[in-house]
Amino acid sequence: VDPADDGYVHEPGVDFPIDPHIASYSPARVVFFIGCQNVLIEDVTMRDQPAGWSYWICDCEDVHVHRARIQADVTFPNNDGIHINCCRGVTVSDCHIACGDDALVVRAYSRVLKRPAPCERVAVTNCNIVSHSSGIRVGWIGDGVIRDCTFSNLTMTDTNMPISVVLPHNPGPHRISDEGEEASRFENLSFSHIVMDRCYGEPILISIGEGCRCEAIAGLYFSGLHCFSAQLPKIEGRSGCPVKNIYISDSQFTQVPYAALGNKFGPILAAGGARPEGPVFRHVENLTLNNTVFSAL
Repeated sequence: VDPADDGYVHEPGVDFPIDPHIASYSPARVVFFIGCQNVLIEDVTMRDQPAGWSYWICDCEDVHVHRARIQADVTFPNNDGIHINCCRGVTVSDCHIACGDDALVVRAYSRVLKRPAPCERVAVTNCNIVSHSSGIRVGWIGDGVIRDCTFSNLTMTDTNMPISVVLPHNPGPHRISDEGEEASRFENLSFSHIVMDRCYGEPILISIGEGCRCEAIAGLYFSGLHCFSAQLPKIEGRSGCPVKNIYISDSQFTQVPYAALGNKFGPILAAGGARPEGPVFRHVENLTLNNTVFSAL
């Protein structure tokens, strides 16, 4: 059969035909809550689950995740921990999350709902995180409003980007599977008392891509951060849409040579010619650094 006539999509670089009704290449979610209230997940261990998001909590209210353990294979792709999407009033506390992809994700992806809904009043505290991608990821392409969230008393190790607030641009002609349709506004987010070790990317990455729809990323507060990483923080808005009102206090960022990271990524990146760079602040309006040190080993 001619691939052009078989009714399937044949993507370059993908060695199997894709059903056109399938919107994503990633595996199914393991546990999915949608439109729920008064949810309690407590003393639950999820171990060696197949790749796919461990928990997807979507359009829910009053959710408490307490003493949950996610012990996944850190080498699996799409092997995320907890996705909190378009929810109100969520607490994640005293959890252990080890996974290959993003460990904790906060999004406002309303395309799967009947109306736009913010993600707000999310509190994450007293958790241990091991991830080969982002430890905390806030937002993605086309997300709407994310506000009033706190992340405190955390340890994160072996991550690419411990704290990621990124709005990339999709340059392709087709939307990706979880691309939203709103102009993004992320505001009033707090990150405090966090230890980050063996980080092979930027400990803080805030970025607004060219071409994405963004109203604002503003009011982000960082305090009591202690980080050993190959890179230093990078905060980058864009012309006409700066990142606004960033406060970093009482924090220490130590840049470590790739070879001294102590995990498998250091030698790989060093052999590939990766180059560390100093802290980057571009298109930032009202940046305050107080009792914050950038140093190198």
